[in-house]
Amino acid sequence: MAWFYILYSPDLDRYYVGHTNEGLDERLRKHLSDHRGWTARSKDWRVVYSEAHDDRSSAYRREWGRKSPGAAPPPGARRAGAAAAPQKTPGAPPGPPPPPPGGRNGPPAPPALEVKGWKSRGRMPSPSLSEMVSR
Repeated sequence: MAWFYILYSPDLDRYYVGHTNEGLDERLRKHLSDHRGWTARSKDWRVVYSEAHDDRSSAYRREWGRKSPGAAPPPGARRAGAAAAPQKTPGAPPGPPPPPPGGRNGPPAPPALEVKGWKSRGRMPSPSLSEMVSR
């Protein structure tokens, strides 16, 4: 059995998200022991949320789903005394628009136009005066 868990440190006022194949008590003991990891910054970590998973890969996917941008903490992970997240009112404007196709910078550029027999490193040949007049 694997576990997805969220730890909270009151001293740091920070959360730590992780997964393990060990029991939660053993994993928490390791977080609280002398080590050089991120959780070594404080010794007051406590488990505020946990989920049992059948295998490690599903616990790992759950961990990375929580760490992705925009992932809100589960209801049990909210600090005591912290205000609840504001509720959306009906008819409120939608969130930001979706990104353009092709990623942040817009769609990919079209392929360069090729002219047979022309090797100018991407530059197009200038038309001759007779070609310009005949158009």
